[in-house]
Amino acid sequence: MNEKGTETFGRWDSIVDYIVKTIKWIGHAKVSELLKITSFFTFLVLLFCVGWWVYKIGNDQNTLEKVLNEIVEKEKEDEANMKIRDAVTPRINNELKKILYTSNASRVAIFELHNGKENATNLPFRYVDMSYEVINENDKDINFVGDKFQNIPLTHYQLPYYIAKNGVFIGDTEDVRLIDSRFARIVYSIGGKYIASVILKSGGHTIGFLCLFFDKSLPLRNKEEMKVSLEKLADIVSPLLDLKVLKLEKGCYKDGK
Repeated sequence: MNEKGTETFGRWDSIVDYIVKTIKWIGHAKVSELLKITSFFTFLVLLFCVGWWVYKIGNDQNTLEKVLNEIVEKEKEDEANMKIRDAVTPRINNELKKILYTSNASRVAIFELHNGKENATNLPFRYVDMSYEVINENDKDINFVGDKFQNIPLTHYQLPYYIAKNGVFIGDTEDVRLIDSRFARIVYSIGGKYIASVILKSGGHTIGFLCLFFDKSLPLRNKEEMKVSLEKLADIVSPLLDLKVLKLEKGCYKDGK
């Protein structure tokens, strides 16, 4: 065998010897040591992937420009949408004040639905926020409670599903308790004695719920009159919480976008 062949076999012997030693070491190594090594190599792989992605973008000017343009456009769109929200908020609050004082309620609030996190299979959770709240200024004992109603998992409560199915709920805290004892406890905690709520829908989508809370007195109207008033208000408020409707109103939607 010539020198070149001998050198090649020598290299293979070294590689095989290294592999054998590595296997033996793994067999005797502690679990903690193996975890550290695995984590280190995982980090190196991730670092390589990120570096490769950055390299590809940096060397593809069109891709880089596209990514930057998308970021800029998204920021512009978010800013424009927030301006729309700011513009309709006084209109919504004005409508809430009207029904608050004509019904002699303690507070009126809007709960808006939104998507939150997802589980391991990407099935989303649904949350609700009290996004609007107006209190009766004639009663100094009534306080704002909106901060207590943020990022509430909807699956914890039954009353929202009842309202979604029936459109309206009107009753005292005992009526609430029969449907949803957990929500009844919350109503008790803020001093509520009676509530009236209606679903908010637009374009076939459920946006949220509008609720009147009565802490010290009962509604000035009977249930049927209250139901009619709530449904009329829902027809006014719901489109003001539908971004697509608001953009159509402003002529922002073009070519079906």
